[in-house]
Amino acid sequence: NNYLGGDIKSEVLVLAKRNAERSYEAAGLPLENLLLTAQNIELIDEILSPQDVVERIYINFCNPWPRPKHNKRRLTHPRQLKKYQTFLRPGGEIHFKTDNAGLFAFSVEEFPAGGFQPTQVTDDLHRDGIQGVMTDYEAKFHAMGTPIHRCVAVKGELPPQPAESPAPAEGDKAE
Repeated sequence: NNYLGGDIKSEVLVLAKRNAERSYEAAGLPLENLLLTAQNIELIDEILSPQDVVERIYINFCNPWPRPKHNKRRLTHPRQLKKYQTFLRPGGEIHFKTDNAGLFAFSVEEFPAGGFQPTQVTDDLHRDGIQGVMTDYEAKFHAMGTPIHRCVAVKGELPPQPAESPAPAEGDKAE
């Protein structure tokens, strides 16, 4: 497996690299399959092309962009989901975790518009004990008693797009 990690803040990537090096060293493995990039993930289509095939995307505790006018910046906005469609293999998955209930509700509702079927939807992932590997943010929020929301969205077909009406010919009346 190869891994690509991205964040717009290089200091986050430095920490990620340090943690990965420790984990790989502890397992006695060389760190050869990880690429970290300081890139705005909204520009993922400039990093990956349709020839690249990705099996799984993890979106963990991203910026919730809470103001309605900023919804298009969310990593789970249909515009962004359509970008993931270009390189995510059929049946591929987005694993999404957040502490933000508003972002989570928005995302679960928008996944189908981007061609993804939400599955494994939970509003309190760790209610019955720790599930899976926790990120640093996740451990912090969990320790504070904040519920962790999680969803796996499976790639399907994009919903049909409405056909655009042809422009009226010159001289025709627009209704």
